[in-house]
Amino acid sequence: MGVGMQKDYENIIIIPARGGSKSIKNKNLYKFYGKPLLYWTIKQALMSKKSKKVYVTSDCNKILKFSKNLGAEIIKRPKKYSLDKSSSEEAILHAMKIINEDYRTIVFLQATSPLRKKNDIDNALSEFYKTKSDSLFSCHKSSDWIDVWISNQKKLLPLTADYKNRIPRQLIKHNYFQQNGSIYIFKKNIIEKYKNRLGGNINVYEMEEWQSFQLDYKKQLSYMELLFEKLLKKDYPISSQ
Repeated sequence: MGVGMQKDYENIIIIPARGGSKSIKNKNLYKFYGKPLLYWTIKQALMSKKSKKVYVTSDCNKILKFSKNLGAEIIKRPKKYSLDKSSSEEAILHAMKIINEDYRTIVFLQATSPLRKKNDIDNALSEFYKTKSDSLFSCHKSSDWIDVWISNQKKLLPLTADYKNRIPRQLIKHNYFQQNGSIYIFKKNIIEKYKNRLGGNINVYEMEEWQSFQLDYKKQLSYMELLFEKLLKKDYPISSQ
């Protein structure tokens, strides 16, 4: 066990996976590279050598049955925490009331982010403890800030950059990190205190830029499957289950 690394039993994984979705119907069970989307995140979670158990919380019995058959622990989530306006934090806090385990740290995984390497979860945990973090999010490093504009119906307005006073890329001295939504790690007391996945001493786990794609719309499926085929297939031999 490395310097600053906690015992495995202090880490658990929680995967929220509700039944409803507006963008893709039954998104968590929608086929991605021949398997339901949720399959890949559960499989990646179960491969973690630094986590005690994997929990899936859902309001959908079909999702719960599928998750249990893969080897995950399941938690039935009330409908009031499974609405379009419900937050992941609400689902996690509910799950924490049900879980009867000795743990200090939670790894929160989103099923819409299947492009994880097989060691990403454990590498993120190593980074979490090495940096003595209270919370951590996965990201990719950007060489420039993201140039985002907003439309107010009358004209476009810049949100993140001053187009009148652009800085040459060569003169940019800061590091910019973009959250990719794939992995969040936080201490139990952080989410209890702030009702937020992030708080206290916040650090990052860097992933590659192509791993930032999330499956929210069907049009994203083909190029995400191509990335999986070319860069990740070897890590995940597909079982017959």
